[in-house]
Order: sequence, then structure tokens, then C-alpha cells
Amino acid sequence: MAVASMQVDKVVTKSSPKRKDHIVFTITKFIVTKYFKYLSPAIINWEGQENILENPTLFVANHYTRIETAILPYIIYQITGRQVYVLADQQFFFGLFGKWLLICGAYPIQDKNRNTRIIGDLITGKSNWVIFPEGSMIKNKKTYQDGKLQLDCPDRKGPPHTGASTLALKAEIFKRSYLDAVRDNDLEAMKYYEEKYNISGPHEVNDKPVVITPVNISYSPLRTGEHFFPRFIRKKFPDLGQRAIEEMEVEIPLLFSKKAVIDHYFTEAVYLDNYVSYLTKLKADTKGTFSEESLSDLILDWQKHGLTDEAMKKVYENNYINIDQIFSTAMRVFKGKSIHINTLTNAIYLATSEIKSSPNFRKHHTLYGNITHLIADQDYQPLKEILQIGIEEKTLKLENNILYIDPKNLAKEHNFHSIRMYNKLAVFANELEPVVDAVRIIESYINQDATTIAQLTVKNLIAECSREYVKDFQESFNDTDTPSKESFPIYLESESNEIGIVLTHGYLASPEQVRPLAEFLNSLGYTIFCPRLRGHGTTPEDLKERSLDDWYHNIERGIGVIKNSCKQYVLMGYSLGAILSLLSAAKKQGKVAGLVCINPAYIPKSLDHYLVEPTNYLNKMYNKFYQKDLLNDQVVVDESHDYPIYKHTYVKNLHHIKKAIKQTKQKLGDIQANTLILQSVNDPLFKSSGAKKLHKAIQSNVNQLSFLDSSEHDILYSDSKAIMYAQIKSYFEENFPILNIQLKNNTHDIEV
Repeated sequence: MAVASMQVDKVVTKSSPKRKDHIVFTITKFIVTKYFKYLSPAIINWEGQENILENPTLFVANHYTRIETAILPYIIYQITGRQVYVLADQQFFFGLFGKWLLICGAYPIQDKNRNTRIIGDLITGKSNWVIFPEGSMIKNKKTYQDGKLQLDCPDRKGPPHTGASTLALKAEIFKRSYLDAVRDNDLEAMKYYEEKYNISGPHEVNDKPVVITPVNISYSPLRTGEHFFPRFIRKKFPDLGQRAIEEMEVEIPLLFSKKAVIDHYFTEAVYLDNYVSYLTKLKADTKGTFSEESLSDLILDWQKHGLTDEAMKKVYENNYINIDQIFSTAMRVFKGKSIHINTLTNAIYLATSEIKSSPNFRKHHTLYGNITHLIADQDYQPLKEILQIGIEEKTLKLENNILYIDPKNLAKEHNFHSIRMYNKLAVFANELEPVVDAVRIIESYINQDATTIAQLTVKNLIAECSREYVKDFQESFNDTDTPSKESFPIYLESESNEIGIVLTHGYLASPEQVRPLAEFLNSLGYTIFCPRLRGHGTTPEDLKERSLDDWYHNIERGIGVIKNSCKQYVLMGYSLGAILSLLSAAKKQGKVAGLVCINPAYIPKSLDHYLVEPTNYLNKMYNKFYQKDLLNDQVVVDESHDYPIYKHTYVKNLHHIKKAIKQTKQKLGDIQANTLILQSVNDPLFKSSGAKKLHKAIQSNVNQLSFLDSSEHDILYSDSKAIMYAQIKSYFEENFPILNIQLKNNTHDIEV
């Protein structure tokens, strides 16, 4: 739980009354903030705490569950150290939960003194308040329609309630009126405000203007299922209604699931000056014509709707966008009835990439990490889950990689108190609806034809690779330096779209290392993409910060490029690139057509590799406490290699190589691709027996092992190159023949 502390306004807090509920609140706050993480595995995040001001503040937030009524006040307390109270509907105050809400600082909406207390607290700054202008839980998350805010709930359809804005405006107006009375020595008016709003005198009035701070609360993932607690409650309280059962089934997993994440974003505060500044002029122009109360009511009627609209738009538009919402929105705005799963994942990847790149959206963590799985033939769990939900709800049907959509079922009306159980896709799409620009992005991609989407995906992936290299280079060197052309990814197209190859370079090299081989293969009619493994082409220090996940991500991008350029793809790599290709082929489980490994970095000859894990572990532990390494983890690179671009590397990197080897070893039996392994007989770095073990463990129908009469690891530039090229050519002609090819690129022939 990330906490950012803020300085407390001592002038405001020193006059706070010693209320009994404040004492109880403080005790409960201590218990909750200290022990909540042990009670619930849910991750509670917050951002935008810098937007919480020391001004008297009315927080307004969206209302989806009962949870926020209890948790939001404590988050605000954690950030500010100031007392905060919350308004909640009377129906929440039942049983032990209701008593706990009262202890937490919740106040029933029906309390007859609520308005005067809120206004008084905001005038003096004694306490801040939280109000949910939606008026009730919006379970369907339907808050936007026809370009304007429009709530859809059982008791009403219309814009959010204006009560919060009215209270904030009254507090600011009455504070100004009270200070005017003090200035004019109007004792009668002073007495009126002091008695009504519990003000002990001018010294107690906060000199900072009242503000409204909108808060967006986002939950993910919304998954329902049996949990021991709902079962216990149903047994304990057999007379519970269906509504209460539904709320437990939905909300308990949001609090007690290990996957649950509750995100809070505090937006920039809304100042009221633009809404009440008219009052001063009106008072002067109409002096003696209207009472001050009538003028105040006029201002309120005039401005409360605009203020509510401004505040609540900030709430809804700062929703944390996640894969559930993107997918569900895609299903809603898609104009067809069916779509190939590859086209769908490409469209979602493109939409997600554009949303991620924009600073105008809040992004959920599911948009990061291993999202390249979407376009690289590997399951992406968040998408897999939401797809399964759509199938279970009978909105979607998947047959032979074609997804069929039933728009009527997606738009089907459900009972307000059951929609979270039976039409989650509609709920997710509703939540994203107010973020109009994000919806437009999704709609623009999902309705493109398959060919266009594939072409856009290739273009986007290559651009991502190039941008990543430029960014890494600029962070490693001065911004004025020019990135090396040798380290940009290589893409060589062919007229044939039958077979493409992802060709990956070795450790401490760059895509340029494999360019001659790439051009040779392209001359045979194959489309080639050579990714850059992150950390290469920059500095050893940049490489030290990279991991196996980064490298695997680079391979997946390459697969995405070739998969959208050709009907089948082959993974090919040299040294470390060969290990990563093996690992990727194992994880794709039959979706990779071919696999070529050149001197795979499988079993090192040097005994030094046994020191890698102990050294890395000791440094990791020591760094945790002392922010520096215990042992020197710098490793000098043997300059006898033909193609090293760094003079040294780090143990941390060797740890990730060993990790790749270990994962590959565990999954070799899953490889189904037609395989060719080329190994130098006297490789000085890796044992030739490693190639034999790989060959034995791989169970594919075509599994060739060829030893080359060479004493070099860097065989790509050795005397055995011609023989190696001939064997590679033979492998491709036997397994993936291509005829009558005209190349798109000018390539030079390599004599074999």
C-alpha cells in the first residue's frame, strides 16, 4: 500500500473539537491502517495525492460498492492526517456493518442536522467530508448517455444529484457573508451564522476557499464466485434478501481476492470562485431589493448543475482503463457479427498501445507487462478471463478461431441488482463510456478490415521497437548523440507471405550481427525480422537493468511482426538468441512452424558460471539494506570474440541467462516445431554435449542436429559460415519451400 504523506494545516486542525466520534475514528483509523493489509489481500492504490489541498474540502466520488464508504475516509486520513466524514444512505446502517460505518465517521443522509454540520465544518475547516453525488450505488456503471452525464438506477434516471455542490456553494457563500457581517459589524447577522453553523467567532473561520476534490474509484477484476464469507452470512442470516446476497457475491471478492486491486485517483480540485463571484456584484446591484438568502438561492439554482457536471466529469473521465473495459467496449462498438480471434487481438493491442501512449488517460496495470502475448500466440490471462466471461454469459461464442458476437444479449436489460452477476461485459463497457476519446480509439481499430489491422500492427510494432531503442540510447548517453544504425531492428520483406523468420542475435551483440544471415534468407524468399534484445546497443550499465522478461518481450514483438506478415513463422537464433527462441517455441505449444538454433548457449564450459547465482544472491540481499553490492559483479568480456560490443558485463545479466536456460530446460518437451540445431564441435564457450541434450529432449517430428567442424562460438563469421548457410538453406527448402519469389528489398547474394 503506497502512502504519500502531506503536510497538515496546523491553523485548521488546532481548533478541531474533541468530539467523541473523532476519538473513536482515530482509534479505528489506527486499527484499519495498521492491520487492514493482514485482513485483506486486496491491493489498495492511490494517486494524485498532490491534488489534495489544505483547503476545506468536499470530496465527491463514484459509488459502486459499500466498500468505498468505509475505506475512502481512511485513505484521505492516511494522506492528510485530517479528520474526514462521509455521507452514506440510511440503508447501509444495519447490524454490525452499520455500527462500524458510524465509528468510521459515516453519517446517514437522513440525519436532520447533516447539512448544517457539513456547511459549518467547511466554513471552519474543522473536518472534510466525502459525498457520493450518484445518491446510491450505480451497479450497472451506466453514467453517460448521448454525450452527457445520465445515471440509470432504479429510483431515477437523470444527472447526478446536486446536493454536494449545493453544500459546497452554501459553505463558501455563507462564509463570505459571515466575513462581510464581521467587516460591517452586523452583530445580528454574525449571531445568526455563529449559532446555526457552530462558529465560535471570526478566528475560527478558515481563510482558504472551499474546494471540491473529485475522486475516481476503480475496481478490478470484477469476478464473482463462491466465497466462504457469503456462505457463512447466508447461514447466519437466512432471511437475507437476494439483493444482499448479490452484493456479497460481488463485493466480497473485490476485497478478499488476491487479484483484487482498488485504485483511487484524486483529480485536480474544483475551485468555487467562478461559481460564486457573481454574488458580490449582485449584492451591490440589488441592495435593498432582495434578501441575502434570496440572492444565495439564486446563485445556487444558477450554478449547482454546472458545478456538479464539472466535478463528476472529472470523476468518470479519470477511470483506470483496463483490458476488461477495452474488450467489452470493442464488443459493443463492433459493427459486424463475427471476427477472427487474431484480428480481434490485433485490434485490442493497437487500441491498448494508443491508450497507453496518451497522457490523457489513467491506465490500469493490466495494460502493461506481458500484453505482447496478445499478438504473439500466447495466452494473455486478463483477456482469456474476460473472453470466458462473455462465453459464459452467452454474449460470445468461439468456434474455429472465429468469435461470434450477440449484440442483443450484450444490450439485454437485466435487473439493476443482478447485472453485475449476469452481464459483466455491459458493466465494463458502461464504465468506459464517459471516456469518449478512449471509446473512439477502440472503435476506430475494431471496425477495420483484417488486412488493414494486420498491416497497422506490423507498422506499430516496428515503430515501438525503434522508439524503445532511441529512448534507451538517449537515457544512456547525451541526448545529442545519435543512436547506432546497427542496433535498430531489421525488417526485410518478401513478396511471399507464406513463411517469415524471427532471427535473434546473441549476447552483447546487436541485430547487425545477424544481418548477413538475414539478407541471405531474404534472398531465398523469406520475410525476416531481427529484434534488438533490450540493453544491447547502449551501455553495459543499461544492460544490467534489463531482464529475461525484457528479452522475451522483444522476441514476442518480433513474432507479432512476422505473424501479421506471413501465414507461418520460424524462430531462429544464435547463442542467447537460440535459447530465447527455444523458450518461446516451447511456450507457443505447436504454433511455431520451425526452429533453428545456432550454437545455443545451453551448457557453459567455464566453471565460473557456478558462481553466478551465489554472487547475484549476496549482492541482491546486501543491496537491499545498504544500497550497494557486496561483491564486484563486473565481468570482463573476452576480446577474442568476433562481435562483442561491450568490454564488460555484469553477473546480474548472467543470472538472467541462466534463468532462461533453466526455464528452457523445463519446457523442451513442449516443442513441436520442425527443429534444426547447428553446433560447433569445439565451441570454446559452450559444451557440444548441450546440443545433444537439446536434440534428445525435443520431441518434434523433424529434429535435426548437425555438428560443424569449427573451434569458434561466433560461427556466423567463421570459416564454417558457408557450410552453415548451406545446411540452413537445405532445412528451409525441405520444410518450407518457396517458389517464384520477387523480393521487395534490394539484397546482396551470399556465396555458398
